[in-house]
Amino acid sequence: MPAIAHESLVIHLTQDLMAAAPLKNWASRQGMTYCMFPRFEQLQEWHSEARIELLAIDLQATGIDWAFLASWIEAHRRSQRLGRVIGYAQHVESELIENARQQEFGEIMTRGQFIRWIASSAQMVGNQKPLGDPP
Repeated sequence: MPAIAHESLVIHLTQDLMAAAPLKNWASRQGMTYCMFPRFEQLQEWHSEARIELLAIDLQATGIDWAFLASWIEAHRRSQRLGRVIGYAQHVESELIENARQQEFGEIMTRGQFIRWIASSAQMVGNQKPLGDPP
């Protein structure tokens, strides 16, 4: 996958187009480039020096390598090229949500909380916290 040279990115690891559309619109309103990776391998192959303002992870996406993801997040945080990390899953996936919280790589939300966060953050453009507060 080619590198992207934009300054601010939103990377969304998901296969769910229903969740992708509002985040893509939100990123556009924020002036950021939106990149959707439906396959986890795309994140593994992707290289860029651009700053990732938000990494959104659909915890129910297939093929997630949790150990690789944790090291990828840590490396990008050390290089100060990664902002906020949000993982989300359907509220009925309580075991998956709890396991993700134990990974401690970012904020974990239900899918509903994540969609509401996008909607409320869209209203905060220009605020001191451009990525909004968690729900």
